[in-house]
Amino acid sequence: MIRCVDIVKEFHTSSGTKRVLNGVNFTVQRGEKWGILGHNGAGKSTLLRIIGGVEMPTSGHVEMDMSVSWPLAFSGAFQGSLSGLDNLRFIARIYNRDYDEMRRFVDDFSELGQHLREPVKNYSSGMKARLAFALSIAIEFDSYLIDEVAMVGDARFAERCRQELFEKRKDRALVIVSHSMEYIRDVCDHSMVLQDGKMTICNSVQEGIDTYNKLLTGKVLKERTSETDKHYINTFQFPAGEKTVSTDPSSIQNKIVTEEDVELLFQSILKRSVNNDEYRAQCVRSKTTVLEMINQLLNSEEFYLIAKNDVDSRSNSLLVSRSDILGENYRNPTTLRVNQSNIKRVLIVGSCLSEAWANAVPSLEETFETELYLFSNDLPEQPVHPIGSYNFQILQIPIRNVLPDGAFAKIQQGDMQAHQDLLDHVKSATRMLLRSGLRWNQQYGITTFVFSFILPQQNYIGKMLDRYSIENPVHFIEELNKFIAEEIKKYTNVFFYDINDTMASVGRQYINEDMITSFNHGSMIGDFDFEFDQNRLEVVQRAPEIYDAEITLFLKSGWNELIAMYRIVRQVDSVKMVVVDIDDTLWRGVIAEHAPSEMPTTEGWPRAFWETLLLLKRRGIILAIISKNEETVVREAWPHIMGKMISLDDFAVRRINWRQKSENMKEILQIVNVLPNSVVFIDDNPAQRSDIKSIYPDMRVLGGNPILWRHILLAAAETQTSKISSESSNRTEMIKAQVEREDFKNSVSQEEFIKSLDIKYEEIEINDVENEGFFRSFELLNKTNQFNTTGERWSQEACQAAFAQGMKFVSFKVEDKFTAYGLVVVALVQQNEIKQFIMSCRVMGLGVEEHVTRTLLKKMRDAGYSFATARLVETEKNLPCRSIFKANGFALTETQNEISWWEYADLQALRPADI
Repeated sequence: MIRCVDIVKEFHTSSGTKRVLNGVNFTVQRGEKWGILGHNGAGKSTLLRIIGGVEMPTSGHVEMDMSVSWPLAFSGAFQGSLSGLDNLRFIARIYNRDYDEMRRFVDDFSELGQHLREPVKNYSSGMKARLAFALSIAIEFDSYLIDEVAMVGDARFAERCRQELFEKRKDRALVIVSHSMEYIRDVCDHSMVLQDGKMTICNSVQEGIDTYNKLLTGKVLKERTSETDKHYINTFQFPAGEKTVSTDPSSIQNKIVTEEDVELLFQSILKRSVNNDEYRAQCVRSKTTVLEMINQLLNSEEFYLIAKNDVDSRSNSLLVSRSDILGENYRNPTTLRVNQSNIKRVLIVGSCLSEAWANAVPSLEETFETELYLFSNDLPEQPVHPIGSYNFQILQIPIRNVLPDGAFAKIQQGDMQAHQDLLDHVKSATRMLLRSGLRWNQQYGITTFVFSFILPQQNYIGKMLDRYSIENPVHFIEELNKFIAEEIKKYTNVFFYDINDTMASVGRQYINEDMITSFNHGSMIGDFDFEFDQNRLEVVQRAPEIYDAEITLFLKSGWNELIAMYRIVRQVDSVKMVVVDIDDTLWRGVIAEHAPSEMPTTEGWPRAFWETLLLLKRRGIILAIISKNEETVVREAWPHIMGKMISLDDFAVRRINWRQKSENMKEILQIVNVLPNSVVFIDDNPAQRSDIKSIYPDMRVLGGNPILWRHILLAAAETQTSKISSESSNRTEMIKAQVEREDFKNSVSQEEFIKSLDIKYEEIEINDVENEGFFRSFELLNKTNQFNTTGERWSQEACQAAFAQGMKFVSFKVEDKFTAYGLVVVALVQQNEIKQFIMSCRVMGLGVEEHVTRTLLKKMRDAGYSFATARLVETEKNLPCRSIFKANGFALTETQNEISWWEYADLQALRPADI
């Protein structure tokens, strides 16, 4: 038996005392299965922890005559510095269980493997939950306390949990807290509902579900704003031809429904057909009005379930979003990530430090093969596998190889020349090792990330001495890192990874070993020498235990940084435009409800968000506004609220009106000529986000807590590029000129429009990755989806290899009387074949593709070729370019699935007018 007697629980908050449980009484007998229903924050989990002894009540007590588990998957009692097995041993002693037997069960059930031997603080939340769940089952309690969120892990593990609890232990008592009615219905034979601190005991499970439904339906209706009713009334249309005295909302809502009206309202509110002819007829016979019909549907259980599922999905989205920006993802949030990185194999060239990096890969969310080459050996002529099978290489130069033991410490204090000589020597040695370690990059062009040296944590000569002197070992290493960053600029497709940034985010005191080893060892806290100190007079503790080492978190964070850098290089899921709402998004509050001087403060997240948007604009990301507002009101209020920090002109396109946001979005996408999957939409209103998402499912949306937006937008790989071209930095001005151009286009004929533009072209031939036009061409090649004749993505090393085989980029800069568009066309040409044709959407409809194609054909003719060929691969997104070859005189010669081959048969027949 478990008996709760007058349980009261209070929490002290900044706004006063909050009573979560207020006199809760109930009894659970052996073998009974009780379900406790309640919305989020009702106190269900708190009650469970009180029953399990994890928390104490403010008043009242719990009586029991059978053993009770702690809440399943509760891991708060674990000692973080101890390993999973050490915690298991401790719990086995407390409950007087056989350790070896428990270890075998937990090892098998949790599937944590070697992680059981690591400190629990290094576990993910899911790993901790697995361990706690396995321990709970291993002890064989008389009753189990179950929080719905305890069912962790993948579907297979969740099924194992279900079998252990509900089948193998069906004779045990269960107390389950949940807000899922289906879960309670499936598992329990008794129910109670917790609301406002009070417990209602129900006669059956179904009664509990009904009670909970009524409570939640009332809550939903209470929270529903008048805007909801207006939305359905405003979107309601009278049948064609019906005459009305007035079309204002009050007239519409009092209208008697027809059968067609009933169907329309069902489709609008419940998203389905009526499917019941008698019901339609009954609504008409009873003279139901539109407003009455709307209220009936909004108060129905079906609508409640739709709303609840929507709220649940948003809540889950927020939880996932939170996990995506913390822990190992802190520096590289994954919120905007859509596609996997598809990393198969990575080359590692380094020291023993690199071994730890290789060993950490299996713990990553995306795993891959690694191949390690130590600096103690010369690199072979080529790696084991074909160079094309490696996604990238990391190079970690061991500082001990360039800075001998004691070399820095032996220098006389004040001898600046000796410090400079040592620094020059170390730079020279580093240059040699860079040349050696980058040999495969030089040979094959493989993308390479070069590690910095690890900085000491403080000035060991004295913390009061000159911070920026090379006599300070911290600054000495900083100068070396600056040297590496400059030196690798001489190479192609090589990037600098500052390992110290990752260390700082996790906490250098939990990683850097320089407090216990010489700073030129340059590694992480470890215990490789622990075994040599076992015969000392006093017992010594392992260094990772003393310093609460966070090595696993650091390594996972570091790998995520490298993966993010790889995604940036390859432009995976890149964002081209950010569209924002205004009220409670750009600023706090609603401008229609306040005078500008009375608006809430802009301090905190609003100003941070403005700065974020300006920084995104500097990166080349287009900014746009969609807001339901009066534009004149916004324009008048803007300078009073925003000051001079951010201007309306910083937003390339603005749609401030009362139209549906999805309509405005469609218009903006057409103007800017980007695909929905390249856009992030930010709005405080979940209904507006849901509307946009339903129409543009590939578009990424942000909402919820505004303090997260800056972190996600600035740190995510998807909003970054490895280099900012002049075309990118001037993109906003180009788009505004494009809008002006489109307005002019609508006022004249197409022929007059093209002629009046006075378009000029500058041709650039590129056959080397060192060419100054290569980066912009490469960026265009890998970011363009619509006007891309094959959709193929290229790596720098693949380009370099193709150049060596005779391929070249023929790129074009374009300008007209409105703007200079920059480099917006690149054709991949080999001899008389157009291998791929890419054009920026900004110059679509200007006849640019025709001019470029004819220019390419002339070049082939002048080179002595009699015919030209091209290949077209139909992709999901490249519809705009599929007619390019046919429109320019090519004939179709062969097709195979989505691939077609084209030929221009007689280059000698080109007329001057064609060129």
